[in-house]
Amino acid sequence: MRARFHYRRIWFLGDSLTAGYDASAESACFRTVATASLQAAALLQDAGALVIHSANQYGGKVKDGVRQAIAEASFAADIAVLQFGENDRPYAVAFPEQYARLIAQFQREGRRPLIVAFSIWAPTPDAYSAAVNADIRALVETSGGAFVDIQAAASDPLNREEGRDVTWLGDEQHTLSDSFHPNDRGHAKMATALIDALSPWTAAGPRRLAASGRQSSQTRGAAAERVSA
Repeated sequence: MRARFHYRRIWFLGDSLTAGYDASAESACFRTVATASLQAAALLQDAGALVIHSANQYGGKVKDGVRQAIAEASFAADIAVLQFGENDRPYAVAFPEQYARLIAQFQREGRRPLIVAFSIWAPTPDAYSAAVNADIRALVETSGGAFVDIQAAASDPLNREEGRDVTWLGDEQHTLSDSFHPNDRGHAKMATALIDALSPWTAAGPRRLAASGRQSSQTRGAAAERVSA
């Protein structure tokens, strides 16, 4: 007997990487690639179509994620994919406090979605990346969720490439790729890491209750909003 696919509502919340910077097209960004894989698994288990919500901000910090989670609380996710930390330099004790608050927003009113959190994308690892990654790992694992380590992918220069046309992003201040954001290969590595981290849950069902108190919501597309440089 096949295991039932328990996760129908997935929320991607993050900064410019979640928005798709610097993939060559929407279809190449990690959200889209990972969603296609999850949808295939859901269909194999007769779960039907997934409902995907994406909220992202160029330059977004953890505090922006908290505000976004509060503002769009009606989307009761079964899986919350968090991708923050690149823009919260310098390190401060407020970082883990804010990240804990972000996780708590998804667990209010008795909801128990699966929380999945990326390490930060840090092409050159340093004391800051080590500190925030340790905080993120501890917080998400304490919540019963999964930590997605993408440090090796970020450090690999083949996963970044500057000077490519990325006008599809609709950002007049960012029309060419830079040396920081992941290229298509980098986004593919992120998607693979995410799917691998999710596999213990998607293959065997949840270790916790899925989201409760759901309210109706229409499928929403990705929206990138520049809030800082």
